[in-house]
Amino acid sequence: MEFEIAICDDCNADRAFLIRHIQKHKVMADRIHIHEYASGWELLEAMGNIAFAAIFLDIQMDGINGEETARAIRKTDTGLVLIFYTGYIGPSPFSFEVQPFRYMMKNMAEVQIAEYLDAIWSKILENFCKPMISAHIGKTQIMIKAEHILYIDKYKRGLRIHVIRQAYGTYGITACEDGNCPDIRFQGKMEDTYERLKRYGFGWPHDSYMVNCEYLCYCDAKEFRLTETEGTFQISRSKAKAFREQKDRFLCSKYL
Repeated sequence: MEFEIAICDDCNADRAFLIRHIQKHKVMADRIHIHEYASGWELLEAMGNIAFAAIFLDIQMDGINGEETARAIRKTDTGLVLIFYTGYIGPSPFSFEVQPFRYMMKNMAEVQIAEYLDAIWSKILENFCKPMISAHIGKTQIMIKAEHILYIDKYKRGLRIHVIRQAYGTYGITACEDGNCPDIRFQGKMEDTYERLKRYGFGWPHDSYMVNCEYLCYCDAKEFRLTETEGTFQISRSKAKAFREQKDRFLCSKYL
């Protein structure tokens, strides 16, 4: 399988420099197709027709800059691997809101560039291997990526998926009048679904729901909160220890 990669930079020489290094990465070079863009607007227009696995994005560009482009990218695709590729500006607080995988300086030593490309390639493959869940909204079937799931709860005789708002555009979801996502349902058992998703950062704190630890914003021994949700979720006593261990493993793998 070939992966689509975008390089967005208004400097021809800087694009060519990065391409040369990517082409030196033997495994990566054989399995990607590189698209070049000289502006954020060109890239955003192309995203209507191309599903990119990764985007290298300069920050200082004329017209729409890299951070503004990144914000627009994340409105339609929260899962692709985003790399800021710049020579001048350091990360700002906003940079991390769009969840870049790496912040790559153009004056890095060649050995550092090679190390970053190794990590980026591994992340692309990791994203490709993540499971997808076949679900439906009414009579419309959709395939939900694991990284877009906020939490899953029991609903009537099946299960219901709650996705992050940034993913609405990805699946063509229109919010209800109250601003909430319409019901996304699928048939299955909580136990089986957890077995599929636990290695991807999901915890099971209560018989009635499992959560994506990526979106935890507060957690103590008895309850937790998720981004984009109101109120708290309870942690059952019987599942507290296993949930805490799963959460800690996820955080250690992500930040250490």
